[in-house]
Amino acid sequence: MLSIPLILGVLLAALLIWFWQDSLGTRERANFAAQSACERAGLQFLDGTVAFSRLMIVRNEYGRLAIRRTYVFDYTAGTMERLQGFLVLLGHRVEAIGFEDDDNDSRTWTHPRDVEKRSPIHDDKVLDLNELRKRRRITTSPVKKSNDTWH
Repeated sequence: MLSIPLILGVLLAALLIWFWQDSLGTRERANFAAQSACERAGLQFLDGTVAFSRLMIVRNEYGRLAIRRTYVFDYTAGTMERLQGFLVLLGHRVEAIGFEDDDNDSRTWTHPRDVEKRSPIHDDKVLDLNELRKRRRITTSPVKKSNDTWH
């Protein structure tokens, strides 16, 4: 007869294998999305890969638990300076992409269409870091339920 610790160990191993495979697939999507965003913005995607930065478990727009992963990547705008971009995925869906300003004194994030040398982007998934933070503050604020009580 199988013991409970053995069953739990097998389930834990299966969960870890699933998470590993899911993370590899999500990273491939992030690589493709970052490379595509750089191409559309007229930037050079450096190193050919994204780097994992953050993992959070959040609720998606349907109220279900989902994994939000943040990746960073390096790019250049035709100079010798390496700039950093970020990419946020909720599950397997790209939630946001952002680019760092090409200003030596400022390390803020900006929408690529606000930078002169880049081609215009008409993609609602690209936003600046401050806007992303505002959205997160709004989604983490208290939600009013239908029975008029705050939770």
